[in-house]
Amino acid sequence: MKLAPILYVRPRSEAELLDALGRYGADAAVLAGGQSLMPELALRTRAVKVVVDINHLPGANRIALRWAAGSAGQMESLAAPADSLGQWPDGMLHIGPLVRHGDLLRHPLVQRYAPAWAAAAAHIGNVAVRNRGTVCGSLAYADPGGELPLIAVASAARVCLRSSSGVREVAAGSFFAGAFCTVRRHDEFVAGIHVPAAGPNSFHFFDEIARRPTAPALASIALSVNPIIGQAPSVRIAVGGVSDRPRLLLATGEDVSQALRGMAERQSGAEGVGIALDVDAIHAALRAELTPLVERDDAVYRLHLAATLLTRAVAALRAFLDLPPAMPYPGPLT
Repeated sequence: MKLAPILYVRPRSEAELLDALGRYGADAAVLAGGQSLMPELALRTRAVKVVVDINHLPGANRIALRWAAGSAGQMESLAAPADSLGQWPDGMLHIGPLVRHGDLLRHPLVQRYAPAWAAAAAHIGNVAVRNRGTVCGSLAYADPGGELPLIAVASAARVCLRSSSGVREVAAGSFFAGAFCTVRRHDEFVAGIHVPAAGPNSFHFFDEIARRPTAPALASIALSVNPIIGQAPSVRIAVGGVSDRPRLLLATGEDVSQALRGMAERQSGAEGVGIALDVDAIHAALRAELTPLVERDDAVYRLHLAATLLTRAVAALRAFLDLPPAMPYPGPLT
């Protein structure tokens, strides 16, 4: 089908963008990569009167890292300093609103400080989709089976929202309000993502199960262990595709954390000790925590897929602990 008549607006500055969003409100949609918006407009499943194209915003495709003041390597970036799109917090990897999925696979800062995002991006669609779709657009779309919404929740990322009234940051876990629904207001746009920088000995795992490589995930999982000097390892486990939004599994993550702490206490300084972890107990914790959140006709099947993915994650964690701290991440799919 053809698109219904719409008004096309192409702002060349942030001020023009915010003015357009404030003027047209709920009648406007922001166009970045267009991989979800344009098919919806063509099929007329979404009623939009104004399309605001942000592809000409200066400096919106930047990825940069800033460390806390006083630490070694205070600033490491392959981009120019922050501009009108706003500053990013110390110790965070900043992903601009026009950064493409493919940029996550190629950018050295992402590979070094946010490898989980590169691993998740490798599962997105195909080459054409990854070269066009944007990271911020994926989060704004809020697909329950989306790879990047899940990894944002798992990595404790923060979403930067900007409007004419100012800037506000929302934790990724609070940003998603349901299937294809977020807390973003009509006069706001996603101005960037702030991702905590991963430590050199951190572990990250991402995997999903889908009917075919380019199909939406039936279930997906992200597990990260990001040790901080002087503190016990912090384990975060998030599951996607089984509920109306990505879900952070606090109880299940705590069970894995306790196993790691127990291993460290019993085998301090030992080599090749592996991880003492009762997989059946972890599966029970997963089902107990996730069952009330699954609102699908095939709930039992989705829970089975989530448990299968958790088994893979635990197996990968065992291998990581028994080997030197280096883990290959999957390359882009064809």
